[in-house]
Parts: sequence; structure tokens; C-alpha cells
Amino acid sequence: MRASRALVYATAAALPAHLLRVHLGPLSTTALEIAAVLTIVVYGVEVYVSGVRPRWPGAFTGPMLLVVASFPVAVVVSPDRAGALEMVRTAFVEPALLFGVACSVLTGPREMGRFVRALLLGGAAVAVMVLAADIHAAALGAPDLLASPPVYGYSRAAEAGMLLVPLIALAGALALLLPRPWWRVDRVGPLAFLCLAVPAAVMTLSQAAWLALGAVVFVLALATTHGRRRRALGVLVPAMAALGMAAILAAPARSSLAEGIRNGGGPVVGVDSRAQLWQDSAAMVRAHPLAGVGVGALGTRAGATAEPADVARRDDPSNLVLAFWLRLGVVGLAGLLWFTARSVRWLRALRSAPPPVRPFVVGAGAALLAVFCGGLLDTTYMSADLAVLSLGVCALLASSARLSRVRLRALVRLPLPGAAADIEPAELPMPADIPRRTGRHPRPPAAAA
Repeated sequence: MRASRALVYATAAALPAHLLRVHLGPLSTTALEIAAVLTIVVYGVEVYVSGVRPRWPGAFTGPMLLVVASFPVAVVVSPDRAGALEMVRTAFVEPALLFGVACSVLTGPREMGRFVRALLLGGAAVAVMVLAADIHAAALGAPDLLASPPVYGYSRAAEAGMLLVPLIALAGALALLLPRPWWRVDRVGPLAFLCLAVPAAVMTLSQAAWLALGAVVFVLALATTHGRRRRALGVLVPAMAALGMAAILAAPARSSLAEGIRNGGGPVVGVDSRAQLWQDSAAMVRAHPLAGVGVGALGTRAGATAEPADVARRDDPSNLVLAFWLRLGVVGLAGLLWFTARSVRWLRALRSAPPPVRPFVVGAGAALLAVFCGGLLDTTYMSADLAVLSLGVCALLASSARLSRVRLRALVRLPLPGAAADIEPAELPMPADIPRRTGRHPRPPAAAA
């Protein structure tokens, strides 16, 4: 699996390649999608030639199949069916297959560390793009630097911020929790990334990125403290964050940062504009609660041209739950909630993970929390780079569970004679290479006496 493992690392480092459009005849795609498809094809060839068992985490099979079941209806009801097919391909099918490949090739902490460092390499390129745009705009004397933050490649600076914050969570967990000296490369790389990514995420002026960054800092602080300090942080930090946000929004000066947060302007979505966008999205959900409206309907809503410039004709509802509900219907939303519940159950089961795996568990948990918190104020999944990042974090979680010999148990026990208590046999620890032709299967760990 050396070739497919190397390609997984390369695809993780190629997150900014989502901005590079490539035209292959009538098909328009991106360099990131080409890298993902190449990785999947090479892995399939290696599996066929070597006979190695693919590792697919059974805990995520049901939620993913439920989301897949929503695709036909989402395409049929969409005003923009070409856009719906592109969304299905780039945000769901290809990232999900790449997720399965990553779960198979990440066989230990060393491979997981390389995968995270590859992700950080791609994120560092995005951070440099943000900081370079800010420095260039400041050097030219741009008068609206705070009202309209510049960024290269991305249509909105918030898109770069939403990509950087989960990576900050992974880098912070490795830098703080790896059981090695501070001068080792495993710590120096994440620390260097944090020096670039944290200022870049702040300079995007994305409210979603700021909220997610605060949640990440809070989780990492709890993970690195114990006893009274942890309890004090658990009370003081949320209280200080609430008071600070209330003070910003209550600031009276018209030219203050509070005015920009309320009204937005340019690509920055203000509180008032986002509220209007949510009202329009909720009205569409009430009109089509089961099937949703697909791709393109929200951008052509009545009165969209009369709305503020930051949300006019925008097809993105600036909320992760509303985005799934509008585009995939109630079936896709149920798949998202089920997937989230499975991730939370695994995180709870991995609270006492062994030291070599714990940094990845904490980093994955903080990154998924960043996706959720950012999803309250923006859509943190529907593009190819965000989807690859989110499912890559879930692959780290699944690999950590396998290495820690953790399996999920059924929420509801079936009253059948001889029914197995465990519903996740795929999560049993498995050696790196077990050929199918041998017929050998891993044995469950012996029960403690």
C-alpha cells in the first residue's frame, strides 16, 4: 500500500489545489479532485493485486448510506441539476471514497502523524495566501481592509478561515500533547504552522472562524489542564466569551468593529444580513420539509436582488444544518445527525486513549467541534476542500479507535436469541496486511479475568 499511502499524503497536502480549475474535455474539475480520484484508483489496483483487506469503519456505513439515499431526490428537485451533480460528486462521493482509503492506509501513529503534517502543509499555503493578500492590500493603502478582507483565490475570506481553524485544532493537539521533547520535528512543524495560521484565521474577519477558533482554544486548554485549573477554565472561559461578545455587539460607535459585525459589507456577512438569509431558508424549509429545494433555489428566491450585497443571490444559507436540509432534504439531514452522533460516541469511548494516540483523538475532536461551531454561522462542508478535510479528520478518529481496540455497541439491543452485542466487527484491530486468500480473521481481545 505504499503508493496509495503516498498519494493520500499528497492529496492531503493539495487542499489549496481546490482553487485550480482543470478542463478535461467537457468536464470541468479541479486539481484536488484529480488527486483524489487518482488515489482511489491506485488503491483499488493495489487491493486487487495484493489481496489486502480494505478497512472500512462500520460505524460510519449507515450514516453515509443514508446520505447517499438522498442524492436522487436532491438532483431531481434542483433548479440547477448540473450544480447538484457536481455537489454530489465533489462534496460527497469522492471525499467518502478517499475517507475509506485513508482509513485503510493509516495503520499507526507514525502514518497518522504524516497525514496530519501533510494537511498542515496545505493549510500553510492557504495561510500564506491570506497574509500575503492582507500585506499587499495594506501596502497599497486599501481603505476598506476591515470591511472587505482580501484573499487570493477564494471568493470569500471566510472560506479560508473555515479551512484553517480545524487544522489549527490538529496542530495545537500535536504541539501540546505529543509525548516528545519540544525540539523534535513532530512539534516544531505544528508550532510553525500555528504561527502562520492563527493570524491568518483572525484576519479573515469571519465570525464563523472566530467562533470555531474560540471553541478550539477552549478544548485544547481543557485537554492540557487537570483538577481545579480545568474546572476553573470550564466556567471562566465561556463566561468571558459571552461577556466579550455582548460588549462588542453593544458598542455604540458607528465606525466600530461592532457596526461591521452587525451590518457586514462586501463579502463579510453581517448579523442582520445573515438573519435575513436564515429567514428565507426557513421559509423554503417550511414549504418543502421532506425533499428540500436542491441546489440553486435559494439563490433565485423572491426579493434576493433587493437584499444586502453580502447575501444577495447567495445560494448558501450560512448554516450547516440548513444547507443539508435545503439541498438533501430530511433524509440527508438525518444522515448528518446520525454521522455526528457516531462521531460523538467514538470520542466518548476514546476518552482514555493511550498516549501515542491521544493527540490525534483530541485533535480530531477539536477539529470536528470547529466544523460544528463554524457551521452555526456558515456552511463548513459543501466544498471539496472542506469535505476532504472533515472526512480526513474522521479517518483519524476511526484509525485511533482501531488502534485502541474500541468498538461501538448498539444503541438498541435486538431481542433475538444469540444476537451479538457488538455491531461494529469492522473495528476489531487488524494487522496491516491480511490477504483475503488466507481466510484469516482477527480475533477479538480476550476478556479480562
